[in-house]
Amino acid sequence: MTFGYSLQSPALHVVTNYQHHAVRLAYRKLLGLGYKRIGMLLDDGVDRRVDRYFSGGYHSMNPSGIDRKSIQPHVFKRFDESQFELWYENWRPDAVLVTGATVGDLRKWLNKRGMAAGVDLAFAEMKLSSIDGLTAGVTQQSRIIGRAAVNVLDSLLSQFEYEIPEHPLQTLIEGVWVDGLSAPARSQ
Repeated sequence: MTFGYSLQSPALHVVTNYQHHAVRLAYRKLLGLGYKRIGMLLDDGVDRRVDRYFSGGYHSMNPSGIDRKSIQPHVFKRFDESQFELWYENWRPDAVLVTGATVGDLRKWLNKRGMAAGVDLAFAEMKLSSIDGLTAGVTQQSRIIGRAAVNVLDSLLSQFEYEIPEHPLQTLIEGVWVDGLSAPARSQ
């Protein structure tokens, strides 16, 4: 069994965070906080590694093929400030969803423009690793994922299932929203 989707072959049982749900949860929370134009800043490699669950979650909340006002996600192979700038100027989001290391890139971009996180542009991180009150987002529940993995492994071993599974199972753990200064409530 594996934690996540990095191992492509052979297909094994998987225990991981439910990234699709994390994006939908964060999108709904941002709407509830008063944000109306929610975009997504997404590293294509990260999205591929999680079987496109991040982009799938975003598109399920923001069906860009139907609503012409919906914001297309900014997908990149390597973050480029000038490309992000063009995307930002075109779509004018009031909040963005971000993943992993991209948070640092976004903070740098905001600083260079003299913009403040949570004031000029809000954001929520989809893989929140530090709960410090500064960054809003979704914690992926690593400890619960670990416990679930032990339970799955124990079950497999107790049933003498040692081979590569014919029908791999996915155990998806839902994340939890954490408030932070990067996405404060807006006055309505």
